[in-house]
Amino acid sequence: MMMFNFLSSNIYVRIWKNRITAFKPNLVLHPLEMIEGGLSQVEGKVLRELGATFGSPKVIIHLGPELSGSDVMDKIKTIKVV
Repeated sequence: MMMFNFLSSNIYVRIWKNRITAFKPNLVLHPLEMIEGGLSQVEGKVLRELGATFGSPKVIIHLGPELSGSDVMDKIKTIKVV
């Protein structure tokens, strides 16, 4: 919840300072249940399209141990969008 509060307050500051902002966040999706065998191609595509629906230029799907808030921020910082 703390990560959400930080991100939401950061978004609010950007919108308030610029009045109108084209904010397109990078997105890390981390499914936690029913992924024992990995994701099928269809499931992966659905998750990427879900991210694209939010206008994200880059969507990362993490299939591994549960991420902490700092781990998510580290993953986002390593994204290189061209």
